[in-house]
Amino acid sequence: MKTIYKSRWEAVSRLDGLFSVPHIDTEAKGLNLKEFLKHFGDYTGIERHNYFEHLTDGFNRQKTEMLLQDINAYYSAFDLDNKNTERESPYGLNVPFFENIDRKSDFENITNFLQGKMLIKHQPAKAADPQIPDALLNILPDLQQAGCIENTEDRPLKWLKSKTLLAYFVDVANENLSLKDSGERRKIKPFETLFNERGLTGCINEYKNKTGQLPNGYRDIDKLFKTSH
Repeated sequence: MKTIYKSRWEAVSRLDGLFSVPHIDTEAKGLNLKEFLKHFGDYTGIERHNYFEHLTDGFNRQKTEMLLQDINAYYSAFDLDNKNTERESPYGLNVPFFENIDRKSDFENITNFLQGKMLIKHQPAKAADPQIPDALLNILPDLQQAGCIENTEDRPLKWLKSKTLLAYFVDVANENLSLKDSGERRKIKPFETLFNERGLTGCINEYKNKTGQLPNGYRDIDKLFKTSH
């Protein structure tokens, strides 16, 4: 089995110096970039998105390019095309090391993700949908922060919670964002368009008039509007 020479692992240790004085704030949220990449598989998609978004100030082009350079420097210390390698353990023994398949996949996924974010961030703005009020669009970042949606740029948006909780959001948003029409009727169509969901009125009636039970997660929605029950 091919052995990775000690110099390669010395290169890995030297990365500590690289990331201790980074291009950008890689100590954000109390986690060093090198440690984040080392345990990349332990984080959810939302956690990964939020971490990279924070490091790059909302996927700023210059900071995202700098981040890509740092990430490339981290993974370049590994022989990513070698699937069967060995390394020297702290006890002087050579131990199998089969993690490069995952590392290569992580590196490719991160690179594609960040490059895609730069393209989305800097492409010409789409014309606003006249059916969707600005007040509703303005609250999307808060929905993302609450873990209810993945990406504020998606159309339609992907709702990550229950349909009943989406219906609750529709109801509360109508009350707090002044979306009701002159006849005090809820506006449902903008939400159906934005989330590509139907039957929201029935879900609202179900929990308000039949079960009388608020859906799981309703407190997270209340926090968006600073309301309480």
